[in-house]
Amino acid sequence: MSRDNLDNEALQIGHRAEEPSRTSARKPVTIIDVARMANVGIGTVSRVLNNRGEVSPATAARVRQVLKRTKYRPAHAARVLARGKSDTIGLLYNTAADRLSDDPVLLSILDATQSEIQRANYHLIFTPIKIAFHETSSGLAQALNYLTADAILLVSCLMTEAALETLRGRPLVLVDSWGEDIVTSVTHNSYRSVCEAVRMLVERGHRRIAMVHRNDETRVNHREAYRGYREESDRQGLPRRPEWELASADPAVDLSRLLEEPDRPTALIMEVELAPAALQVLSAKGLKVPQDVSLSVVNSCREFAARLPGLTRSISGHYFQWNVFARVAVEEALAIIRGDDQIRHIRVPIPYRDFGTVGPAPAD
Repeated sequence: MSRDNLDNEALQIGHRAEEPSRTSARKPVTIIDVARMANVGIGTVSRVLNNRGEVSPATAARVRQVLKRTKYRPAHAARVLARGKSDTIGLLYNTAADRLSDDPVLLSILDATQSEIQRANYHLIFTPIKIAFHETSSGLAQALNYLTADAILLVSCLMTEAALETLRGRPLVLVDSWGEDIVTSVTHNSYRSVCEAVRMLVERGHRRIAMVHRNDETRVNHREAYRGYREESDRQGLPRRPEWELASADPAVDLSRLLEEPDRPTALIMEVELAPAALQVLSAKGLKVPQDVSLSVVNSCREFAARLPGLTRSISGHYFQWNVFARVAVEEALAIIRGDDQIRHIRVPIPYRDFGTVGPAPAD
């Protein structure tokens, strides 16, 4: 089937218009009707609609007069089929919240992504999903198959190997998760953030720096953060002790025990989810922040921190900037649309924000 015939078939299926009728109801008009009114073939109407030339000025003017008179508007689905592109970028957002309004970061991500997509002269298609990828990837495949976007941004902080395989070969950018060698991904630079946190604490005189983290080897960002702590501590010549690397099911218990030691740490680096428990333990021990112990968080965002119960103050640390994530992710999506099939992994730097929980090391 020739390209013109394919265009014609797509337009016959999808294009619809409305022509004024003598009755109160409006009568649908197909592209066949438009062609008949202009006394031309369907392919000619298609070429005029898509501005593809090969139509004489007089004929094109006659077709446009009919289109104007009938207030004809090509349907989006037909335009996609005819042109092979939709001028849209999809945002597929995996959430754990029962209601979208309960998701603390959704609005920030949606605002930032919409702005970047609009700046690129594309339209946004937003689709929320709720899928536990460790249980099944069939729901992910189904969600992807329903999207007719030219490229897709998938926001998900956890991907299993099976789920990643579902993404292979698709025009997709994975956001806030590592894409291995399967799909392009944009994630935060956990390693760099923790290295910067250690250096900053050393510059303020701290030598006993502990890291409170979750022992989750399945997540690249956690592994990278822990690696940054170990390697930067070694580069700075800091003492390292196993009990200063807290990774347990109940870090609050270990932290309470650690703070009872005479040479307790003077600074703690942690993920913000663990900060409420740390503040509670410090308060119970009569220790003040930052006079006695400095706190710095990594791998988090302000929106999520604001929803944490028991977090009585903002903690200094490295926080995501979703507008930067969105800018980089949309750039990668546009590269895919242009035909670039190279798989890339971009680690976005995370800026430090000071809320007064990091101070000079206390005098021994």
